[in-house]
Amino acid sequence: MNGNIAGRVKAMRKEKIMESKQEKSYWSLQSVAERIGTKAQVLSLIETGKTKKPSAVILHNLAKEFGTSYEYLLFGKEDEVDVISLEIPISRSMLSGSVIKVNLKKTINA
Repeated sequence: MNGNIAGRVKAMRKEKIMESKQEKSYWSLQSVAERIGTKAQVLSLIETGKTKKPSAVILHNLAKEFGTSYEYLLFGKEDEVDVISLEIPISRSMLSGSVIKVNLKKTINA
């Protein structure tokens, strides 16, 4: 497993080049960047680690493009982040019929 976002993104793109039945150019920096809605320069900065915190939109689009999860790109393991969603009804004395939605994430200690 690659230890950071840069390594995982680069490794996944290179792996796609090796495995792909499509033309190798389908997985070029330029082609992938166009499909995820950014520039090749931005993707290159991510792959080289010069951009430490890529935008959530780019990470989401990369995960979708590579057929993996956002969590894998961020943390290297799909099961490291547990999210629990709770819906808490508000009492009648407060705003009637309103619901508070809370997402709790498991803390990862590295």
